[in-house]
Amino acid sequence: MSARFLRKRRTLKTSAIARRRRKVFFIKVILVLLLCVLVVFGVSRLFSSKSLTIQNIEISGNQSVSAQDLRQTVLRDLQGSYWFIIPKKSIFFYPKKKIARDVLNTYPRILKLEIHRAGLHQIALSLTERKAAFSWCGLSLPEGNAEIGSNQTSQAADGAALASETSASSTGDTPALVVDVPEQCYLLDGNGYLFADESASSTAKYLKFYGPLFHQSAAPNASSTASTTPDTASPLGSSFLGAGNFAKLISVVNGLQENDIAVTYALWDGKDKISLGTESGYQVWFSVTQNPTEVIENFKAVLASDAFRGTSGQKELQSLEYIDLRFGNRVFYK
Repeated sequence: MSARFLRKRRTLKTSAIARRRRKVFFIKVILVLLLCVLVVFGVSRLFSSKSLTIQNIEISGNQSVSAQDLRQTVLRDLQGSYWFIIPKKSIFFYPKKKIARDVLNTYPRILKLEIHRAGLHQIALSLTERKAAFSWCGLSLPEGNAEIGSNQTSQAADGAALASETSASSTGDTPALVVDVPEQCYLLDGNGYLFADESASSTAKYLKFYGPLFHQSAAPNASSTASTTPDTASPLGSSFLGAGNFAKLISVVNGLQENDIAVTYALWDGKDKISLGTESGYQVWFSVTQNPTEVIENFKAVLASDAFRGTSGQKELQSLEYIDLRFGNRVFYK
């Protein structure tokens, strides 16, 4: 009897200890959870305080882009919080990369953007806007294209000079749907990037380009064929030819103008052929795959040939329809 009684007392004592331990454990868990809640609440209150949140957005470098519109774009990205704890307008945790991405996507006119903290209550946006050098005016030449560029020769020269000073990469891209907007032109920078409506931005006349467009990331190669299906979407953010081939085009334009040949427009057929209109009325044809130096040397050789020397040669030159430089040393003209 006594042994059975002792075993029963020992079992009851062990159960009481286990219950007490479970109770202590649950109390500890509750205390830890309460502590976590208090820490989260404290952190949230700390980073939500005005002393550590963005109260002002400073903008510099803008000329055509509205500072008020820029602020609204930034403020939209500062709404909300991370996991309902830390506000996005915290001076230490604001979404810098998202703001930069959204600003650059919303305003194609902006070439470069830098964002940094300016104290505990302010962030600063420093931007550089693109400079207009040329214009894109659709897929094809309008009727009466002989009149194109009658008042834009000097602007074309300025634009070509600007492009020769501008560099850009041309890696890995795919063609975009082509946008054809009749009778409306868009500004191009020195890399052939479309960034603004010409009529809303400037009254100046620029060398005009015609032909398919590519997405900003596009860089067509010799075998690329652009779509010729019109699209109603805005062409802003697209590019003409891609940076590499665009630089070749501008080199040829510069070379012709250095030889007193005023270029009034450039037409790309979406494949390989580029046609340059001249003030004299004839066109100069070459390929986007050709070396610009070779194109200019062959053109100079044509002008120096007996067929175009003297007074009779100048008359012959004025009556030309085109000079075809696409076949190396074999040059055709009509």
